[in-house]
Amino acid sequence: MAYTITQKPTTPNAAYTRLMYVVSGSTNTAKPQFQYVMDVYQSGSNDLIKRTFSGINPAGVSVFDPARIIQGELSQDDSWKISSLTAFNSSSKTFTLNFGETYAASISSSAVIIEGISNTNIEVFRGVVEPNNGISYNWQSSSYAVLSNMPTTMSMQSDDYGTIGVYNNDVSYVSQSFYNSVNVLSATKNYSVTDNFSSVPISSSVSGWKYAEVNVSSSIGLQSYRYEVSDETHREKVRFAFINKLGTWDYYNNYNPVKQLINVEREQYTAARVDYSSLTSTYDISRRGLKDYHNSTDDIFTVDTDLLNKTNANWLEELIESPSVYIQRNGEFIPIVITDSSYTANTNQARQKQFQYTINFKPSNQPFGTWIPEFIECPPTPLFDPSLGGRLPLFVWFDFTDSSTMDIYDTDKVRSVTNKGSWPLTIASMSGANADSYSAPVWDDEYITFTGDIAGGKNSHLGSYNSIQGTGVGEAEIPIMQPTSSFTIMTFYRSRFTMNQASGSGANAYSLASYESPGGNTINEVEIVQLVNAVDQINSNQEYFSNTVPPNSGSISGSAFKGNLTGSSAQHALFSYSGSSTEPWSSQVVIQNFDAGIVEVFRTPDKKVTYNDTFDGPPNFGGAYLTLGSEANISVKVGPNSDMSQFIIYPTVLSDSQVNQVIANFSGSVSFGNELNRISN
Repeated sequence: MAYTITQKPTTPNAAYTRLMYVVSGSTNTAKPQFQYVMDVYQSGSNDLIKRTFSGINPAGVSVFDPARIIQGELSQDDSWKISSLTAFNSSSKTFTLNFGETYAASISSSAVIIEGISNTNIEVFRGVVEPNNGISYNWQSSSYAVLSNMPTTMSMQSDDYGTIGVYNNDVSYVSQSFYNSVNVLSATKNYSVTDNFSSVPISSSVSGWKYAEVNVSSSIGLQSYRYEVSDETHREKVRFAFINKLGTWDYYNNYNPVKQLINVEREQYTAARVDYSSLTSTYDISRRGLKDYHNSTDDIFTVDTDLLNKTNANWLEELIESPSVYIQRNGEFIPIVITDSSYTANTNQARQKQFQYTINFKPSNQPFGTWIPEFIECPPTPLFDPSLGGRLPLFVWFDFTDSSTMDIYDTDKVRSVTNKGSWPLTIASMSGANADSYSAPVWDDEYITFTGDIAGGKNSHLGSYNSIQGTGVGEAEIPIMQPTSSFTIMTFYRSRFTMNQASGSGANAYSLASYESPGGNTINEVEIVQLVNAVDQINSNQEYFSNTVPPNSGSISGSAFKGNLTGSSAQHALFSYSGSSTEPWSSQVVIQNFDAGIVEVFRTPDKKVTYNDTFDGPPNFGGAYLTLGSEANISVKVGPNSDMSQFIIYPTVLSDSQVNQVIANFSGSVSFGNELNRISN
């Protein structure tokens, strides 16, 4: 029979189990002083870690268990603050086991060692296999992709450090989705797992999220976890990081007060009460007998958990039993020791309904000092981000809440606003030959306000076409706004409901946003308009509206209009408004989908109106005048009376889901909240 390793553990395997190797088959077993030999190396190294010997048992074989040797070669990876997927370094290693034999010519002679007759490799990590699992000593690798027994929903603040340990059990992806305060997806991260054991950061480089979803897809299926931010700012927070039974980091946020107990230890001696060293021994009431010559303090802390269900309670037992525990404070991890020597386990939810643990711990380095409570801090309300974290392209973005993009005059007047999108564009309240004849711009800040009649026939409303700074006055070209282009316009505005304008045939319709070709004042291609005003009368044969509802009159009702779309002049009514006149913010969306040959206009996707029009512009159509605040026509003197917060052009057709996400992002951003779209259709 040849020299054979007849039994060996599976790989990868846990260090804290029995790694059983059985060796047999040597032809030298009858020789004096015979023993089998096992040498342990870290793979790729020639440095011997440990050599062990084993004689032959009654069955004629030798049994080796290198688990204790390997345990001493592994240590924790302090991976709390990683910013990218990181392979286990110190907590998982591959070892080479070389098996040989030793024997001598006689009982008294020196033995010789024959090395490396057979060898094998094993990858080991700092996991635990329960000896009473009823299966085997081996770690059941096919049952794991996520190296944790944590519950599927946990609490975590967006500024907390966190990781998740992953075993590459045919893991196809690890995805993370971060949602803001209005449940809108604000960021995503995806990781490809290549090493057998890796740590994945949870929240690195993503801030201000309300909850995060983590999905790990592997051969055992999809495992999903949810991390929720607490907004109970009155509650104290303690975040524990601990090595779990699978050898990687788990985290637990506790939101109850921490109690501090200080133990003082004193070493003393008793001095003579009488003065034997002076010329006279006088009475001195202040003379000390018992003296402290050394004092030391130990800080011990106690915190109660919230009431726990059985799943969470059994998971937290791993914290109490963990060989390595830290607390995160002020962005740093402080080592602590759990001092509980026993605990009552939650074995039955029916009998232990009101169940919680009291966790006692002390810092590894004494004294700790004064415990300063850390309270929950909620991230500030986010700024509006129409790109949804960079996932949507921004061609034009006029942000009328961002004063850094504005040329401010006389503290509250605005001369111009710079585009924050990808196209270099500035709109100005006045430009051209007659600009100097106006004493001040007409835009009022907080936010940009459209006004009424402008004297002298000069259209100085926000962004009238001769005010766009392009290749020249009146010659600004918007490359995407052509009959062959597809795009989406989104506007967030607040109407004042104070317009009272009606005229006869040929009057202009009024809009928040429109554009026309640079060929002249006649709109002979396409005019896209967005709905802004409540009206109570529509004449289907004319392009005008009448709003007789006085400002702040309570409820409003009526129909709104659209402007000219070639071939559809008889279709005017878009929305029927009803609601309050307390000036809520509204969103308006216009989508030109060239491929589908349609124009869609709506406030939210569920209120969509679709127009099937033939865009009959000339072949040499090269661009368009963009107008905000009125028709794209220099002769217009009256525009909408309303405030505009945001104006965005996307060089693509947004899906309904994307539009809803942008709207929700706006409503969850600074200053707007639940005011958005309070007017109902």
